[in-house]
Amino acid sequence: MDKNKLITLTDNLLEKLPSYINEFVINRRANVYSPNTLHSYVTEIQHFFQWLVDTQIVSTTKMKDIPISDLENLKLSDVELYKSYLLNRQKMNTTQNNNGIQHVSINKALNSLKSLWKFFTVYSSGEDGEPYFYRNVMARVTLIRNSETMSARSHRLQKKLLLGDKREEFLQYVLSGYGQNISNRAMIYYKRDRVRDAAICALMLAAGLRVSELINMNLKDLSIKDTTVTVVRKGGQTDIVKFAPWATDYLQNYLDIRKTTYKPDPKEQALFLTTYAQAAKRITSNNVEIMVGKYSEAHGERLTPHKFRHTLATEVMNATGDERMVANQLGQTSTAATHLYTHVTDDVMEEVMKEI
Repeated sequence: MDKNKLITLTDNLLEKLPSYINEFVINRRANVYSPNTLHSYVTEIQHFFQWLVDTQIVSTTKMKDIPISDLENLKLSDVELYKSYLLNRQKMNTTQNNNGIQHVSINKALNSLKSLWKFFTVYSSGEDGEPYFYRNVMARVTLIRNSETMSARSHRLQKKLLLGDKREEFLQYVLSGYGQNISNRAMIYYKRDRVRDAAICALMLAAGLRVSELINMNLKDLSIKDTTVTVVRKGGQTDIVKFAPWATDYLQNYLDIRKTTYKPDPKEQALFLTTYAQAAKRITSNNVEIMVGKYSEAHGERLTPHKFRHTLATEVMNATGDERMVANQLGQTSTAATHLYTHVTDDVMEEVMKEI
């Protein structure tokens, strides 16, 4: 979703919440939290505050009027009750096969509240210059443990990766195969955008970029000669990222048709463009998410841009065995999130087993 739209949506949510939540957001914005992260945090906070009102745990009937003292005096049993509520709600909306998604969703909610309570007890400043309170009940709340082993998660994930020949098959499908079974109206847009769409998919698969990093790139940020892109990582840091040379042709093909196809204003420097109200504009994250879902679902299985990121990470891990190299390529500050890729792919394991 567009950054400015996310900021607007977050501000709209804040109007329904107490003023101290706005202070929390200002603090996080000052620490370069992304609009997407902040919108997610405030959404989860709103859900929790509404639950507090609905269950009459707080002393008011409106979220906006919840006093800070009610939050200071929350009991662990109150928060554990909310955790149980989230678990029960997820069980009603998901199947057993989606336990991993269920845990991620609940932990996302709990982590948002943990961040808020850390603000209350460490970073906030009342009239006396002290934090609002010091009792952090959220620090005692445990996250949901994943019911799968890392190996099981890796095996499940592998089925949704475009490894080996699957990558080229998918990109060629974007360029030509998708157009075989669509309406005449859809064909107009497909013919206009397919070169751009293939370039976007190729770059994400070749560099492991986040969608937010990709959409914010400008023309000057792409170097075909050096096979690098300059991106802004989470936290606002600028990084120069290598991409696999096989993606060069897809990117050059898009650069060759960018002006003639989208006819941007000379001042428009966005690398990837879309057409809105007959004008060329920077493509949005929502555009990319929908585009990837559309092609992948038609190709056989619906994927997300994040699976493209997983694909590149797995390829780097299989080629190097170096978690630090994977973390650097993905723009992660530690190797804590790279363990998923340490499990080699099934075809590699099959060859190993044959040698035993």
